[in-house]
Amino acid sequence: MQPHQLVHGFPRPDGHTPTGFLTGFGFSQASVHDTRLAETFLGLRAHPSARLSSPGQAFPTYAADRGFASEPLQLHWLHDAHAAVLTQSHNRKPVTEPSPRWRRWMHGVRQVIESVSGKLHLAFRLATDRLHTVPGFRARLAAKVGSNNFCCWLNLLLGRPPLAFADLLDF
Repeated sequence: MQPHQLVHGFPRPDGHTPTGFLTGFGFSQASVHDTRLAETFLGLRAHPSARLSSPGQAFPTYAADRGFASEPLQLHWLHDAHAAVLTQSHNRKPVTEPSPRWRRWMHGVRQVIESVSGKLHLAFRLATDRLHTVPGFRARLAAKVGSNNFCCWLNLLLGRPPLAFADLLDF
């Protein structure tokens, strides 16, 4: 089973499939730490709340960068949110050093994460939008997520790699 990715950086965590389809998203103030965003994101996916918007369907496995490599947090998420968050360790001790195969696999997963993030920021201009209200930002982010998923779907329909957006967006 391929994991769904958990990314951070724009102050928004995303969940997406290994092929680039976004399955959910959230956002907050830039001052909120990434692990707190992930806590809310994973918690709401596991236990939806009527007071908050849902960040999408829960999945059993997520891949994340080293910023989420905390054994206590990963155990907490596994137990409370039923989500395995896979990362590479900060440790470089021979006992904890991941195998070359694991590192290659994580590198491939991270490439998808960075590609989707790049598409949202550059191709769909998320980084340059200057919105003034939270509802406006939420609406634009949802539209961009929908555009990303449509382009992935159309590429698969045309027999192309799902993240090959460049010539789709030139129309």
